[in-house]
Amino acid sequence: MESYDFLFDFVSNNGKRKSDTVPNFGTCYHENSFSCRWKTIHRLFIPISEEDVSLLEKDLFMSLPKDYSWFLQNVSNGLDLYNTTLCLYGKRTHYNRMKSDPQPFDIIIPNTYERPRNATSNMVFIGSYYWDSSRLYIDIMDNSVHFCSNVDATSKKKWNNFYSMLVEEIARLECLYGSNGERYNADVCSLPLKDRRDGSDEHFFNGEF
Repeated sequence: MESYDFLFDFVSNNGKRKSDTVPNFGTCYHENSFSCRWKTIHRLFIPISEEDVSLLEKDLFMSLPKDYSWFLQNVSNGLDLYNTTLCLYGKRTHYNRMKSDPQPFDIIIPNTYERPRNATSNMVFIGSYYWDSSRLYIDIMDNSVHFCSNVDATSKKKWNNFYSMLVEEIARLECLYGSNGERYNADVCSLPLKDRRDGSDEHFFNGEF
């Protein structure tokens, strides 16, 4: 299994793990451009057990992809990057936002109640983007990861596996944010598509802004 040391290093150097916050003395440029003084840039969650994964699979009526199951058990039970610009789903233990232990976004809801109608049984939805709720899913047939809209599972971008997707997306998002988590330009699309502003989405991110 690939090493995720890069992820721990990235979070440690660019924000605080779990529920810690970091000071931001300017404007926080999130997708809706609200202002705040404190925010969490990135968030990792305590990994879950093999038994927890089995319970998740029972609720999902499907098996989790091997790579993602391993990630949840050994790395983090979900993930928030740049204040949920990109989030990966996990297992929630409660929905009380007043409690001191933050929870990941629930993996069950997008795979059941909010599952796109044209999604097939080999698709397991693992994450989403704050910009427009676009989704990420793993195709269990070949372990590839796909980017799609939140209502249509038609693939708009493909990665060979979960690990390569995460490495590429972290590198891409780093180009959009300063070291304190501040967006360079809140109007630039944060999806893995080149922002053409003409309604087109067939051109993927290529490092140009």
